[in-house]
Amino acid sequence: MARRVTLTKIDPFSLGKLQAAVLAAAGLLFGLIFGFSLFLSSVTEGQAVGGLLFAIAAVLAFPLVYGVLGFLSGYVGSLIYNLAAGSIGGIRLAVQFEDEQPLG
Repeated sequence: MARRVTLTKIDPFSLGKLQAAVLAAAGLLFGLIFGFSLFLSSVTEGQAVGGLLFAIAAVLAFPLVYGVLGFLSGYVGSLIYNLAAGSIGGIRLAVQFEDEQPLG
């Protein structure tokens, strides 16, 4: 039997960390793709060393930038949600518990 619960508050630091991790992983993937294509285009132009340096910089910078922006957007987004949920109510969820044993 499903129970109805209402999500009334989100911990800003918790959502910030989660969103930072997810976006940093996406940033790593995008950085690898961008860096590889940048390196290949520089090799065809005969400037492999410069392209390699920019490719390494992209692989390092993309996850860092995406992670920081992910944390900030998660933190601010949860603050906005908490303000809105406090005045108009939260998100209603139907949750089905598999067993009633305490966590531990």
